[in-house]
Amino acid sequence: MMSAAMIVLSATLAAAAPKSEVRNVRISSPKLMVSRTKSGSDAIVTGQMHVDMSFAKATAKKPVLRLVSVCEANGALVAHNVFLGRPRTNDAMKRGEIMNAYKQAGVDIPFKERDAAYSDPARFTPLLPEVTKDVYSTAVYGTADIDRGFFRLGKCATPPKVLVFRLELWQNGVMAASWESSKTGLSKYALPDDWHVWRKYPQKFKYVDVR
Repeated sequence: MMSAAMIVLSATLAAAAPKSEVRNVRISSPKLMVSRTKSGSDAIVTGQMHVDMSFAKATAKKPVLRLVSVCEANGALVAHNVFLGRPRTNDAMKRGEIMNAYKQAGVDIPFKERDAAYSDPARFTPLLPEVTKDVYSTAVYGTADIDRGFFRLGKCATPPKVLVFRLELWQNGVMAASWESSKTGLSKYALPDDWHVWRKYPQKFKYVDVR
């Protein structure tokens, strides 16, 4: 039988656990592809993601869509990590915006821990400002402007390609929904099941934080 102290501890931990303020999240028809800039000099990754969600209240902490992908470019496997906080744009959240959220909350991040703090949505999304549900209830991330994709792959000697990508909707420290593309036909790359865990496989992937 659980002791009274354990019951109190369990209740305290449950109360302290972060809870998402969004619900009924649906990620539909995500697309990610490699295009060329208008000048033709650089390869750029573009696409669109549709995310529908409902809110318990009229306002809530800002939802953030994490886009993590692996591309083959110039013979290397390159993993990109992008946080999208503004619908109807391709704009990644800037490092300064995330670090300012820590600062406003009175959280001091030592210099050597800043890369980890920047790339962990479980840590920074509870600190983001409140937004109105009107902007996010039906959100589309990405635009048709081929010069303003999510990130660039630069000049490539051979045609680059997107191998796999994953979307995660984070809100108030919780991953409210996720979607992952198929790995069918990618057996030769030996991608681990948890390929999307950031910086876990430095011998296999070149990691790039998009900011």
